This record gives sequence, C-alpha cells and structure tokens, in this order.
Amino acid sequence: MQPALSACLNLILILVLVAVGTSSILTGQSAQNFDNVQIKVLPVQGNVYMVAGAGGNITLQVGKEGVLMVDTEYGPLAPRIMAEVRKLSKGPIRYIINTDVHPDHVGGNAALANLTPEDPATSDVISAGDIFTPGAYPFIDLERGGSVEGEIAALNHILALTVPGHTQDAGTYVVPGHGRICDEADVVEYRDMVVIVRDRVREMIKKGMSLEQVKAARLTRDYDTEYISSNSFVTADRFVESVYKSLTGK
Repeated sequence: MQPALSACLNLILILVLVAVGTSSILTGQSAQNFDNVQIKVLPVQGNVYMVAGAGGNITLQVGKEGVLMVDTEYGPLAPRIMAEVRKLSKGPIRYIINTDVHPDHVGGNAALANLTPEDPATSDVISAGDIFTPGAYPFIDLERGGSVEGEIAALNHILALTVPGHTQDAGTYVVPGHGRICDEADVVEYRDMVVIVRDRVREMIKKGMSLEQVKAARLTRDYDTEYISSNSFVTADRFVESVYKSLTGK
C-alpha cells in the first residue's frame, strides 16, 4: 500500500470512531424513489472528494492503487455513484469504510463491490461504534429509544455486511467503539451473548420475577469474566437492568 493511502486510511479510521461512538439504534431502509436523485461530486482537497446524493455523504480518496471509499449511500444509487467514481479513477475500490449501520451509509456496499469484480483483493472495514464493544457489555441507551432488540438487530446487520476471513482474503475488519480490531467471528460471539442474556431475562419475566430478583439470579455470571473489568462502564447489573426494562417497558 502507498504510504499516502495508508496514512489516509489510518486517519479516516480515527475520524470514523469519533463520528459513530454513540450510535446505538438501527433503523430500516424506507421505501424511496431514487429516480430523480442527482449525484454531485465536490472536490475537498488534493485527491479527496465528497459525493452527495440521497443519503449520507460519501468521501473518496483516489490514488494510484485505487479508491478508498467512506460510506456507500443507498444500494439503488450504486451504478450512478460508480459512474462518478470512474470519472476520477479507473482503479478498483480497494477499501470501503462505514461510519454507520443505517442503509443510507451502507446500502451500496455489496452493489459497489460487485461492480469491481476484476479486483479480488478488495476488502472492507466496518466501524461499529458502541453497538459492538468486545470485552464490555453493551450500553443500551433506553432514554434515547435504544432497546435490547435494537442492539441485536444492529449486530445482525453488521454480520450481514461482514465477510468471514476464510472466504475472502483477510475478510471484513470490524472497528468497535472501544477495544481491539475484530472480525466476523468476534461479532458473532458478541451477538450470541446478548441474545442468550436476553432470553434468560425474558424467561424470568415470564415467571413473574421482579427486577431485583432477576439481578440476584446473576444471569450473566458465565460471561462476567470476559465482559467485566475494573474500569467497566456497564456493569453486569446495569446490563441486566437495561435488558429487563427494555423487555418490560418499565
């Protein structure tokens, strides 16, 4: 990789982490007519461009090795977006970095990747924000509309975008809100943990157990050694309480 492209990738990864650090709610793509959407390309500085359309802005960094793309807009716009990219570079899209899991940021991932089949080395990076925090229980922001079901849906959406390492080069890298760089398998393990705890809490709710009784049952005890540390922001009790309140609405 060229030093300039590598430096730009590192910088963008840092900016992405800041941009999505508080993202916690997944929303579905609404029905929308894209026929009249205009794709505009604006030069930013040097070989960096902004592409504006119907969804989130796309950032492009064009180099001799190809194109680095931050976000991809909606899927139906992919052919027109690629047409604009081709005006700037005939090279492959080397990297796709997502700053959000919503469809106006990630909807074009697969379509744009398929439009560059001549480049088998293309891989992507997903920045998950605090939806995914390996080594720590998730913060479910109930006050702002977050829920355990939304957390699980968001994790499943991330998994729908990832490519396992054994099927394509190094696969998809996932940058969490906090902690180490991960891959698809790490997200699967984390999603399964949230689902299992959700199911355990739900069963106790069905039995008429109060919040204090559910906490006392220590439903996360087999996970605490992995997701609790001396500086944990979300304790086991806090995680269980957020799941309980999310399921009961109390």
